[in-house]
Amino acid sequence: MGEFTALTGLEIEQIWVWKSYLRLVFDLGAPDQPGVYLDLTDFQFDDATNKKCEVRVEDDPLTAGPVLGLLNHRVTTAQVRDWELTLTFDTGAHILCPPQARYEAWAACLPDERWYCPPGGPETDWPHP
Repeated sequence: MGEFTALTGLEIEQIWVWKSYLRLVFDLGAPDQPGVYLDLTDFQFDDATNKKCEVRVEDDPLTAGPVLGLLNHRVTTAQVRDWELTLTFDTGAHILCPPQARYEAWAACLPDERWYCPPGGPETDWPHP
């Protein structure tokens, strides 16, 4: 599994729920600078008690509710394997976001780079983070 060290140690400052995805905001950035955030579409969220839920914001925005418990918590590990993103948090919670066939399952905006999970995931030759 490949470490995605750029996300490790970041603290979630805000959580936004949009029409079709959820955004974990780590840093809003200065007015003329991009922020640091991670957008996720359909994913599995396991809370600190290992209660699992499928988060599908576009189909049912209420599924995003349990993720709000990550506010002010840090990513302890981030990994990408075959474009499947796995995050572990200091609460013991986990996010697992697999690639999707028809759209980008996740996107990371970092200070010096941007990463997008390509549609089709492992079937593509895009470079991994």
